[in-house]
Amino acid sequence: MRVLLDTSAYSALFRGDPDVRQVLENATAILVPAIVVGELYSGFRRGSRYQDNIAALQQFLRKPSVAVADVGVETAVRYAEVDVWLRSNEDRSPAAMFGLRHAPWRTDAKS
Repeated sequence: MRVLLDTSAYSALFRGDPDVRQVLENATAILVPAIVVGELYSGFRRGSRYQDNIAALQQFLRKPSVAVADVGVETAVRYAEVDVWLRSNEDRSPAAMFGLRHAPWRTDAKS
C-alpha cells in the first residue's frame, strides 16, 4: 500500500498515534508532498523545538520508503481530493483523517 502523508498525520505520528504508526509501518511507499514539508517547517519555526523537529523530519525523509512528492498537477489534484474528503468527514480522529479504508489518496498499487 502507498500512502500520501499530510501535515496532520505527520504530527500525529510524532505525538505517538498508534493508528498512524501502524499504517506507515505497513506502507510500501510514503509520499510527502513538498507543500507538507513547507507547512511542517513553518510550524517548527513557530515552536520552541525548531532544531529537534527539523532533525526528526530530516531523519524521517531519509527512510528508504519515504519520498518527497514534487508539486505538480497530480499533487494538486490529490490535495483537492484530500481537502474535500477531510471537509466531508465528520470523524476528525487521526485514523479517520489518514483514511484507513476509503480515502482518495490511498492506493494499493505496487511501488
